[in-house]
Amino acid sequence: MLTLGWVHAYSGFIGGVIAALANAYFAAKVFAHYRAQELGRLVARFYSAELQKLILTGLLFAGVIILIEPLSAGALFGIFLLMQFVPMLVTHFVN
Repeated sequence: MLTLGWVHAYSGFIGGVIAALANAYFAAKVFAHYRAQELGRLVARFYSAELQKLILTGLLFAGVIILIEPLSAGALFGIFLLMQFVPMLVTHFVN
């Protein structure tokens, strides 16, 4: 059986959306007003944006777990993790 069902499908989709939203938020916070001459401020924005991204990710997961039922936790977290590792794997195999 290739398909696991709608619950797994939308759970995985939601996990991917959470990953994409959190990473888009991080990129917007860090690079929205990027100036190469201000490297110290850029590093500070990286740390600040990463902390905010982690908080946002936690809040999104909490909201999904509380509000959506039925939910496949394996698909939700599995696709989220896959979305985190895909850029690393792509750069590893492309180079």
